[in-house]
Amino acid sequence: MGVALRLSGVAWASPCSAFALRLSALIIGRAVAWSHHRRAPRFAHRSTLAAQWPPAEAPPTPVCRFGERSYWEEMYRGDGELDGDEYSWFCGWRELEPFFAELAGPPSKRRRVLVPGCGNDRGNVDLFDAGYEELSLFDYSGEAVARASALFGRRCVEIVEADFRSLPFDDGAFDVVLDKGTLDVLYITSEAALRGAVAELGRVCRPGATVVSLSRVCPPELLLGEFGAGWTPLRDGSLYFTDEGHATIDLASDLFAWRRDDE
Repeated sequence: MGVALRLSGVAWASPCSAFALRLSALIIGRAVAWSHHRRAPRFAHRSTLAAQWPPAEAPPTPVCRFGERSYWEEMYRGDGELDGDEYSWFCGWRELEPFFAELAGPPSKRRRVLVPGCGNDRGNVDLFDAGYEELSLFDYSGEAVARASALFGRRCVEIVEADFRSLPFDDGAFDVVLDKGTLDVLYITSEAALRGAVAELGRVCRPGATVVSLSRVCPPELLLGEFGAGWTPLRDGSLYFTDEGHATIDLASDLFAWRRDDE
């Protein structure tokens, strides 16, 4: 099948924040529901008892199912609340292609592309079929890797099981990264997890590489802040139109992009 499998995963767990509400909206209303939802707030807890001694015992931290490997394993086995066969986060390749091609350049340039959190998104197969054939994908769910392998069939791609914060790829290996909501999952795990993923992107992206990210959960100011030194912002999540008139509202998410600075 031309599919390489490697194991390197670590389960993630975190407070749920507002992701559960946004996921429900996505299932029920897809693009229409998303366009009317408010952005998930960033929560900061400050206790008025912080100066007391001994400190008050903190309540147990709830575990977010969206940050647990078991949730995604169930989904990709077909036992979860989403479609286990195929499911495209936010939008399909048809909606995304004009924006991706504008940022990443045409496939004729032989760009090596990385797709984090590939899941069972058929759009990744469409990405390959559009000519972006130098393609590597990863997910931290083994069931997702198996499902993605089945979707790609005999196409020659690299699919690995890996933790976003510790990737099995060489330094400067990639020209383009396409993220559809995986950084959102890292954010609801913890800001430290998000920071670790961004650091790994900085390592595996060559100078001049482009990261394209679709997001609806992570606050824009936080996401833009994580891509600070070493990155030049290209899209900041605000409404954007291509020269041909395609609008980011069709993505049912916010579009972000950065270019890796030369070292």
